[in-house]
Amino acid sequence: MAEKKKYVVNIPWSGVKKGQVVEFEELHPALKANVSPYVEFDSSEDEEKAKSVAEQIIAEAKAEAEKILANAKAEAGKLTPATPDSKSTATKK
Repeated sequence: MAEKKKYVVNIPWSGVKKGQVVEFEELHPALKANVSPYVEFDSSEDEEKAKSVAEQIIAEAKAEAEKILANAKAEAGKLTPATPDSKSTATKK
């Protein structure tokens, strides 16, 4: 028998409240977006470790967001207007 894993409900569904801890042997794919893994920690060392991991995740996410914004700004000047003006060569052959 598989070990049950605990999850915290982020998006509630019928009969389940947000923040509730639920247990599943196997998480159904339809519920995957509604929950996040439940992490237990006992000591302040674990809390410090959790904070450092969270800070690392946040830093990586910010770096990725900055990269996406830089790429979007670089591509913005290259876009062809949806309704080009009469002087545009984009639609002329």
